[in-house]
Amino acid sequence: MHTESKASWKDANDDLWMYNDGNIWRYSISTNMWTWLKGPGSGINLVNYGTMGVPAPTNQPVAGSVYNFWQDQNGKFYIDLMS
Repeated sequence: MHTESKASWKDANDDLWMYNDGNIWRYSISTNMWTWLKGPGSGINLVNYGTMGVPAPTNQPVAGSVYNFWQDQNGKFYIDLMS
């Protein structure tokens, strides 16, 4: 069974962001360019959960189905995944 994992949002700079199957992309409307920011790209997804509640650039969650996502009043975006 194939499951899709997608979430999208807009930041304070009006850039569009997309989480899709473990990858994070940003689209800049002003430059008309997509930028791949994080994730396995294609192929093997190397998982690193890190420490709960501690952000780190090395954190790489499993590419699971998006269960829920939200943005707080400070503009931080959160994704709750089901693996």
